Amino acid sequence: RIHQLKFGNTRPIISADFQGYKFVASGDRINYSKKWKTFHDFLFDYLRLTVGNGWGAGELKKDPDDRHPIIKWYISLCEYQKEHIKEPGKVHSGICTGTVAAYLALSYDLYLIRHHSLLQERLVNRLKVKDQFQGARYEVYVIAVFIKAGFDITYEDETDRTRSHCEFTAIHKATGKKYSIEAKSRHR
Repeated sequence: RIHQLKFGNTRPIISADFQGYKFVASGDRINYSKKWKTFHDFLFDYLRLTVGNGWGAGELKKDPDDRHPIIKWYISLCEYQKEHIKEPGKVHSGICTGTVAAYLALSYDLYLIRHHSLLQERLVNRLKVKDQFQGARYEVYVIAVFIKAGFDITYEDETDRTRSHCEFTAIHKATGKKYSIEAKSRHR
């Protein structure tokens, strides 16, 4: 009940510490590192692991104005960590900034979707395209909200161009009510 009040109708976070490593399960994957002391430490790395180191390295080589929003957030996160972490390997605290919150929120939403075995490579690829980022980020947010609200998610076949359809169908676990969800965001 306490988990549900804090996190919604999500699967519990599965993590363990063993021989100096922190292990965190996300769906059918086991992630681990000696660097992670907290779940936030895991989330700082999880977004990078999801989009891929190679993609991030390529974005970092670009002119700062041409970089992807995720990379701009990542740079801001690194600056924040340099400012607040006085002793590496120890837990520190600080007041969260907007860009750090945006980075963590996206990372957590992606973790949550994968933890519920719903993360699609197609969606991750759309997140990495600068011109599609806003719409893909909004879709990630909407999927995560429906998971938290206690819905089972079934994706529509977006490769089927013979008919129109929504992004996904959401069925409420408690009531059985079914909804067709279209997640659209105006490009700004």
